[in-house]
Amino acid sequence: MVTTYIGSILPILVLALGPVLASFLAAQVMRENGFTGAKGNRSVCDHCGYQLQPIDLIPLLSFVMLRGRCRKCGERIDPRVWLAEIIGLTLFGILAIGIDCFATTVSTDGTAVFGYALFGGIVLSCLLVLSIQDIFTFSIPLRFTQISAGIVILANILAVIVRLADPGALPWLHLGNLDNLLCGLAYAGFFQIIIWLTKQKGMGSGDVFIGLIIGLSLGWPATVT
Repeated sequence: MVTTYIGSILPILVLALGPVLASFLAAQVMRENGFTGAKGNRSVCDHCGYQLQPIDLIPLLSFVMLRGRCRKCGERIDPRVWLAEIIGLTLFGILAIGIDCFATTVSTDGTAVFGYALFGGIVLSCLLVLSIQDIFTFSIPLRFTQISAGIVILANILAVIVRLADPGALPWLHLGNLDNLLCGLAYAGFFQIIIWLTKQKGMGSGDVFIGLIIGLSLGWPATVT
């Protein structure tokens, strides 16, 4: 009963989390980079300083209901916030579908389903942060990619430790395998070669870490399919 409940309600919660998390992250990125004003921790209109109310902060829906304009002054709301929320909905929508498929075809164990959702949520949250930062600044701070890569590396190490203790554990989790390591190094090396050849005109060190994240997270053959 509990497993059925988790498998049915968890995808819905994950789907709802995507745009909410994206909206929050977009607000933080905008504040850190001086794209918006704020009164303490409260969101305000960039143009007139109107303190936004809860009805103005509903991810995705508020932008549509307000037709992309401030309720008070009528000036345009930065559409990049809505774009970030759509990206959040898309990423976590994919995760929600994955959770549903996992719960119905791979494992009915509630702990396994929750573990799958947790790992997927962590990885996609890292990608969401990188995406939103890129949307607003057209650059990704190296510390973001380093932290994200560190999280994925830690997840792979934990998977190895668990399997050493119990070789039959986590059969559904494609982490901690040799192909994850090789793909991570291959992608990182590929981007590093491009950096050397172009003398950092097209890519930077952050792209190396992104390649590492992709390879370590997906492994072979998912990285090329």
